[in-house]
Amino acid sequence: MTLSRRNFLETGALAALGCTAFPEPAVAQSTPVRRSIGQLGLADPAVQTLREGVRLLKTKPASDPLNWSNLADIHLNFCPHGNWFFLPWHRAYLVMYERLIRSVTGNPQFALPYWDWTADRQLPAAFAQATFNGQPNPLFEPSRSITPTLSLPDNMVGPSVISGILGQTAFEIFASSRPSGQNSIAQSWQRANGSQGPMESNPHNRLHTTVGGIMSGFRSPVDPIFLMHHGNIDRLWATWIRRCRRNTTSTLWTQFNFVNNFRRTNGTTYSVRVSSLLSTAGNGYNYPPTQTVPCRAAPLANLALRGPLPGTAARAVPGPGSRTTATTFRTAVDVGRTAAPMQVLEVQVPLQGRPLRTLSAVRASASAGADDVPRAATPGQVLAFIDDVPTPPNNATDVRVFLNCDYLNADTPASDPHYVGTFSFFGQANDHAGHAGHLAADGRVSFTLDLTPALQALGRAQQLSGDTLRLQLLPVAAPGRPVDQVAPITPGRVEIAML
Repeated sequence: MTLSRRNFLETGALAALGCTAFPEPAVAQSTPVRRSIGQLGLADPAVQTLREGVRLLKTKPASDPLNWSNLADIHLNFCPHGNWFFLPWHRAYLVMYERLIRSVTGNPQFALPYWDWTADRQLPAAFAQATFNGQPNPLFEPSRSITPTLSLPDNMVGPSVISGILGQTAFEIFASSRPSGQNSIAQSWQRANGSQGPMESNPHNRLHTTVGGIMSGFRSPVDPIFLMHHGNIDRLWATWIRRCRRNTTSTLWTQFNFVNNFRRTNGTTYSVRVSSLLSTAGNGYNYPPTQTVPCRAAPLANLALRGPLPGTAARAVPGPGSRTTATTFRTAVDVGRTAAPMQVLEVQVPLQGRPLRTLSAVRASASAGADDVPRAATPGQVLAFIDDVPTPPNNATDVRVFLNCDYLNADTPASDPHYVGTFSFFGQANDHAGHAGHLAADGRVSFTLDLTPALQALGRAQQLSGDTLRLQLLPVAAPGRPVDQVAPITPGRVEIAML
């Protein structure tokens, strides 16, 4: 895989693209609103429709393409992860389920609930029990390892994590990056590897792993909680747009077509172009309204993170409304060493004479306001790309990342100022045997981490000196998993870039 990156702004308007019609007509009545499952009682009409719709799809014969298990195979066979098709493909997939449940239940106003894991940290009650009213509960999945009393941790779904995700202004950080080297809209790019951003690598991957069972692999839609989980991922995308962010306008993304990936209510297949997936209302649903703010600056909608970068520095052309021109600094080191379970792997990255204290001063205003206040895409955001990480053979491992921490051990909390973030893995290296996979042929994946907040915190505390950045990786047990299941982690390469 080519792992160098180019910091440039592609030509094209930053305004959102218009949306075309979905293959089936949108609901003619008022647009249904998806609501938080945590705010709905067990007898709420939306929950009852969901329960009945899942039951009816589960009882369809195995020969029916709309059988529940067959619908999960769509995800196994087509779902993109680790690239910028992750968000639009899963939006189309949820819309398919929403329409199927409306059809089989006869409820055209049904809207899929979502699991707001930040507000509701435990498995939703509607999914937690094997029976409901004395009958088998279609929303229960016995393979789960999560218990009804396990609470999701702050460093996975806490307010500061979500604020950091929504605060990203570059689409390819927020939404995961384009596949490395993509130069066309050929179908082969649908599942090619890019670099996973903080939303995909943390709350998305880690929730799948924490729920466990079939949810931890590519047939995860067999577990109905999948719909609630991805409903919240989709809601965060809609929230990000409402907060003055912009999807990329690159035609490599907007014109990409998911060919015959989805099923109509009559069982036939249909295709969906990304440009038709940019509006929730245009696809027959909405989310509860959130506070909107006026746009005062253009985010880096078309910042490209992948591709060859000539030399060690380049200049980015400012987009419309941008007040600054970003200078890019980049340096990388090969790693090839292993972080043993519960032990620290330190990767030292020389910054070519650039003092760490200059990095700590970047984007000084970034933490000054609330996450819903738009700001210009200012120069100096510092990113780490952790590349070519082999996917572990199990789903029990999270990787915590720290900077320049002299006392780091397995007990160092996420509240420590040296803490950067946590990433995890979705699926297993052998999970896709027999299918054109979303893992690379050797099962390796890549991650993007924003170092800026940690650098700022350490700079304020005067805890940065020298011109070598020490990136530290610590494999730990995923929530609810035993320590003896933690797998070793061996990154191939670490790259540091200043945008």
